[in-house]
Amino acid sequence: MSGWSNRHLEVALFVMAVVSPLPDARAQTVSRAKAPMPAADVLARSVALETQGDVIRARQVVVDAFGERPASYEPCVRLAALSLQMRRSAEAVLLYRIARGFRNSQLEAALGLGLVLTMHGYDQMARGAFGDARSDFVESLVIDDSNVEAGKGLLLLGGPRGTGVDAMASLLHEGAGGSRAQLYAVDVPVRVDEHLALRFAVRQLTGPSYIGARGAFVAQTHLFAGVVRDIGPATVGATAVILTGAGATNLGAAASGRVGGSVGAMGTLSAIGASGGTNLQAAPMLFVLPRPNLSLAAGVRITRDPLGSSTSLIASGGVRNQRVALDVAAHFGNARVAYRADNATLRPYLATSRRGAAVTLAVRVSRLIAGLAQLQAEQSQAIGQFRSYGLGFRVLNR
Repeated sequence: MSGWSNRHLEVALFVMAVVSPLPDARAQTVSRAKAPMPAADVLARSVALETQGDVIRARQVVVDAFGERPASYEPCVRLAALSLQMRRSAEAVLLYRIARGFRNSQLEAALGLGLVLTMHGYDQMARGAFGDARSDFVESLVIDDSNVEAGKGLLLLGGPRGTGVDAMASLLHEGAGGSRAQLYAVDVPVRVDEHLALRFAVRQLTGPSYIGARGAFVAQTHLFAGVVRDIGPATVGATAVILTGAGATNLGAAASGRVGGSVGAMGTLSAIGASGGTNLQAAPMLFVLPRPNLSLAAGVRITRDPLGSSTSLIASGGVRNQRVALDVAAHFGNARVAYRADNATLRPYLATSRRGAAVTLAVRVSRLIAGLAQLQAEQSQAIGQFRSYGLGFRVLNR
């Protein structure tokens, strides 16, 4: 769903009207048998029709006289403004670009391009073309760095480029046996450009202690390195995984994909080595974005390995604005070494988990820094309940 409202469109048209005085709106009746109207009269006729509320005919008289791509500035910028009013964002972007190329181009063409790029960016978000949306918002802000709506759109997408950091320290606690451990996690997303991103993550589980002869936790290190690329309305990614612990090193890899905008599908395929053999997982999901800042998803995780096979329901959701982001993920059914591509630091540390959920809250405290808090709870048939309480910070990549 587009984030560009009718109010934004009204503001855009008002700004353009102030910057660029329109031609005289007095229309003159011309017989079809007479010679074609002069350019000024065509534009005046178009303005008169627009004033009467007939935007379609207002555009058509300009097209009839000058074509779809006028070869002079005034009719070109006129068509661009009408396309903006009709919410034909792609066409308006093209026409404003043409208008800016004429020698007699005026400020209205630059401002119009900045406004319609913002509209087009939200249209691209709605179809899931996040890389193209970033490009539109960035160009709009280059034209006018005070464009609030373009800034909001770019913030929803996580910034155009740069390096961010998520760092978190957590206390893990097993309720039944009294086992405890500390988890230190760092996730580093690197936005190379508007379409390409890299990702690196490390988790260190250390200091396990317990009461009695057994414990739920074993010291271990998890390393992740991946790449993500936006291709039109789709996003694809690949991740390499290294797991070390208990004197063994296991390798793994995962592939992820997403396609769609307001409604679509996403999924992950992973293969991770384990002591009993390779763990294979497939996690297809359907998602819906009722609003640009709200997401909901549901699907299944299918696990196959020599120690057992299982299928569990999975669900996630998120809501965010300029200051606060809340993400929730849950599973219902047995999961073994569950893998999530969208957040490498959010993963059960038990070999098997019957059900569980995790909630992550991010609160922006400055332009570049947000505070993080996370609660994770899992239930296992083998050792009972397990909880994780984490605090950390996020450095935003813009």
